[in-house]
Amino acid sequence: MDDISPRAIKVLQEANLLCCEDTRETGKLSSKFGINTKRISFHDGTSSDKIRRIVDSILSGDAVALVSDAGTPVVSDPGNMLVAEAHELGATVYTVPGPSAVTAALSIAGFNSKFIFETFLPQHKTKRRRALRELYSISEKRSVIFFESKHRILETLQEIEKLWGPDNMIALARELTKEYEETFRGTVSALIERCTEQPILGECTVVIAPRNFGKMKIHDWNDQL
Repeated sequence: MDDISPRAIKVLQEANLLCCEDTRETGKLSSKFGINTKRISFHDGTSSDKIRRIVDSILSGDAVALVSDAGTPVVSDPGNMLVAEAHELGATVYTVPGPSAVTAALSIAGFNSKFIFETFLPQHKTKRRRALRELYSISEKRSVIFFESKHRILETLQEIEKLWGPDNMIALARELTKEYEETFRGTVSALIERCTEQPILGECTVVIAPRNFGKMKIHDWNDQL
């Protein structure tokens, strides 16, 4: 919570309505910073009728803020349909910059700043492998960033090893922008070993180094695992 900016707090305090990924999580934020604005739930299952009513309230003069549980709203969080509908109907949409696991992971990985972001990989094994092959084909000079579940991370790392190889550099950050943030950095094979010995908990952000990153830069980073 301490990553929230003074501007964001002011916006939430002055808004007429907060559309929350989880009203309980936003409630914790509201209690800490004295935000008394009305909260309603807004998630992937929100109906088009509810979205239209929210936009109508914006067009009538209300200030509505979209709030995610962590990180930046709409980046692998609910909200795309609301933002798109607001634009379509002529409402003004502003962004209030805040924490993002994507840029946070990239900044501490120490790899190429050019990157591809894939949100979450498909859950189905065949589709996930296909997605990784596509990413591999364009990763020669770019880092690859995606989110992964703790339940699939080991299997995904094993698929990465088959494509990028055991010595390609990789970083895995868990619970970024949250209380128990932790980052592991090293070769793919070393990270697989780490995850096999001690399962990763929490949401994972994976950063795969470009294929041309170079073994000369590995040094003793595996010791950090």
